[in-house]
Amino acid sequence: LKNYVSLQQMRKDENYKISFLEGEGLKGFIISPLLLIPFVENAFKHVSHFPGRNEVRIRLERMGKNFMLSVFNTKENKAMNGTHTGIGLKNARRRLELLYRDRHELVIVDKPGSFEVSLSLRINDQI
Repeated sequence: LKNYVSLQQMRKDENYKISFLEGEGLKGFIISPLLLIPFVENAFKHVSHFPGRNEVRIRLERMGKNFMLSVFNTKENKAMNGTHTGIGLKNARRRLELLYRDRHELVIVDKPGSFEVSLSLRINDQI
């Protein structure tokens, strides 16, 4: 994930503010491979492309038995209102339901100028 973000940073110019923050305690547990990529990929795909404030913020942290992902991006000043037909988030929701039934919480906030995903997974120490 960190390498993917680094690659995207190289592609963007000085009109983009990109941050990737890792909290403490992100070792000693396993989550499903590539589970987080669709959320981060969507942020870079849909970030606004206007002179000025174009931002992507990604935060990973562990709080006790919970792993947390937060992804925020600016976007065009309009909400999707269900008109978006992509399958990325739909597939991610389904995958979470299959792999983390009753052990996850996914909150998506689609506002006129921004899009934010918050994911919490209940994890077990496995390593």
